[in-house]
Amino acid sequence: MTTQFAITAVDVDLPKLGPQRLRFTDHADAMSRSTILVGRNGTGKSTILRELAMAFRAYFATMKPSSRQGRDRVDLIAISVNEQHAVLSLRSSSKEFREEREVITGRGLKPRRLIALSFTPFDKFPPADDTYRRDRPLVEDPFYVYLGFKNDYRSLSPRGRLLRSIDQLAFAESTPQADKRVVEAFAAIGYDPVIKITYELDTARVRRSGYMDEAQMVALEKRIEEFARASGIKRKQLSYRFDFRYGRRDVTLPISFEEIRDLTRSGLFRLVSVTLDRVEGEPVELLELSSGELNLLSGFLGLAAFLEDGCLILIDEPENSLHPEWQIRYVEMLETVLRQHQGCHYVIATHSPLIVSGVADRNAKVLRLDQHPIEVPSEVLANASPDATLLNAFHTVTKGNNFLKQLVLEALTLVETGEHHSSRALDIANFLASKVEQIPHEDPLRELTANVIQALLLPR
Repeated sequence: MTTQFAITAVDVDLPKLGPQRLRFTDHADAMSRSTILVGRNGTGKSTILRELAMAFRAYFATMKPSSRQGRDRVDLIAISVNEQHAVLSLRSSSKEFREEREVITGRGLKPRRLIALSFTPFDKFPPADDTYRRDRPLVEDPFYVYLGFKNDYRSLSPRGRLLRSIDQLAFAESTPQADKRVVEAFAAIGYDPVIKITYELDTARVRRSGYMDEAQMVALEKRIEEFARASGIKRKQLSYRFDFRYGRRDVTLPISFEEIRDLTRSGLFRLVSVTLDRVEGEPVELLELSSGELNLLSGFLGLAAFLEDGCLILIDEPENSLHPEWQIRYVEMLETVLRQHQGCHYVIATHSPLIVSGVADRNAKVLRLDQHPIEVPSEVLANASPDATLLNAFHTVTKGNNFLKQLVLEALTLVETGEHHSSRALDIANFLASKVEQIPHEDPLRELTANVIQALLLPR
C-alpha cells in the first residue's frame, strides 16, 4: 500500500506573532501537497524547518540522535498517515516521549522518508543523516536524508555536493536499472540522462586499509592500468558510463560494479570528475557548470536518488544563488517531481515570489509568518503573476508593479463605462487604498492610483 503522508498542523511560537497553530494542510491523500512558508527575515521560516527535521529524526530516524536538543519553538506536530492521525508532543518528558514514539512507530504512522534539501550553506538542518558516514556501515534504507552543503566533517562546495548526489545515484541499486525519475530530472534541466564518472584508485590507502592482500592489489592495479591505457586516461583512473534510460553501464570496465561500489564506499576509490551531455550541445565537464546549475542538479538528483511515495520533504530557500530564469526552471522541475510521486508533503521556506506563484496553485497552502491573516487565500494566488504574488503574499510593492497597473486600468474602464459604483469597483478601490502608501514616491503609478481611488469613491 502506498503511504499517504501529510503534516496537518503545527503549534509554534512565532517570533513576530507569538503562539499560533499553523494549518499545513487539510488531510493526506494520493495527491502530493505543498506548504509554503513566507515572511521577512527573522520570522521563523528556517527555524520551523529545522525543528520539524529534528522532531521527525528523533521519532523515526534509523540512527537515533543522542539528545532531543534543538526544538525550541515548535510544541506539537499533528500528522495524517493513510487516514490515521497522530500527534508528536515535543514538550513531553523523556519517558513520555519514548512511550509515545513506541506507540506511533508501532502503528506505522510515519513518513516513508524525511528529506531535507537546502540551497544555502547556512541552513539549520542537522547534517548527520542516515546515509553513508565514515564511522559506520551504509544504511541501505535510510529514513533521514540531508541534501545540503554541510556534512559531519566540513562544508561541501556545490561541486562536491553534486558529486555526492551522483555517487548516491550510481550506487542506489546493486543491479543497473532504468530510472524514469532520473530521466525526467535530467530532462527538466536540459541534459541527457547519461553520466560519465571518473574514479581514481588511492593505492597507498588500499594497502593501509587491509581491504585486500598484496597479490589482489597488484592484480587490481594491473587491470586498471591496462584499461586506462586503452581509454587514454591516467594510469590509476577508470571511467564509468551509465545511461539511466536503459539501465545500462559500461561492460568494458575491468572490475565489477560491486567492486567499484565497495571501493568507493570504503574511501579507496575517489570520485574525481563527472561529464554530462546537454540535450543540445557538447558534453560538459562538471567544473564548467554555473553555480545555479550545480545547485539545481545536485538538489534534484539527490531527490531522484531517495524520493519515494509518502515522503516528507523540507526545502530551505530554493532560490538561493539562482537567477530568476533558474528559479522558473526550479518550479518546472518541482512540478515534474510532484507528478512522479504520490502522498508526499513538501514544506518550502522561500523569499521568492517566482517560487510561490509557480507552486501555490497546486494543492498548496501559503503561510505568511509575520502578519495576520497567516494563511494567504488560495484564490488570491491561483494563476497569479510574480508581481501579484509579491504584493499579496509578501506585501511588497515594487516600482511599476504590473498587477497594480492592471487593477488601475480596470478601474479606469469602470469609470469610463459608468460602472464606478459597482461592487467590483468598490473592491478595487478598497484594495488600491490599502496599497497606495506602499507605492514608491518616485513611481508615477502612485499619483495615478490615488486619483483613481478618489474617482471610484466619489459620492453617488
